[in-house]
Amino acid sequence: MKSFQLPKNPKIRIIGCSGTGKTTLAANIGDRGGIRHFELDSLVWLEDWKMRDNEETLQILSQKIADNSSWVMCGGYSFTDKLLLKECNILIYLNYPFYLTFWRLLRRTLSRCWNKTPLWGKQGTSETFYQTFCTKDSMLWIFCTLYWFAETKFQKKIDYWNSVHEQDGHNAIQLTFTHPDETAQWLNSLSKFQKQE
Repeated sequence: MKSFQLPKNPKIRIIGCSGTGKTTLAANIGDRGGIRHFELDSLVWLEDWKMRDNEETLQILSQKIADNSSWVMCGGYSFTDKLLLKECNILIYLNYPFYLTFWRLLRRTLSRCWNKTPLWGKQGTSETFYQTFCTKDSMLWIFCTLYWFAETKFQKKIDYWNSVHEQDGHNAIQLTFTHPDETAQWLNSLSKFQKQE
């Protein structure tokens, strides 16, 4: 794959099911491109699994967008779609097969349960074996029930993004990867980005 050049002041939104590696990809893009990355989970969730109010989260997001000419944003919350899909000029969709995504999610979940590390550095947000295997708050349960509707949901996001950016031409880029190898190949082709004001 030839070198992929990021446009001036890239604003990148990564979408996909839990377990596809959105956060890892966002961090890798940020490292390679010198772009700040944000994880929506860290903004939405407070200590002890309490959720921040939607309006407050949107205010924080709007401020981060205003303060950063370039960014990478990952995580999936429908109430943020209108803002983020309008603002981003690169939309990346990680559309991996069920078996692959489930296996990655299972490994991640078991590791988190075993290590008991608070997520996003916030107290009371560790995943537990009880939560994972005995409740409907389990990411595995949520994934299995929602995966089969995910492609339709994400396609609607892409269609909305296309409608918003149809006049932007080459300045708006939509990428879909169907396997981690494709994603890795593209990431390796990513040219170093020098921030332009």
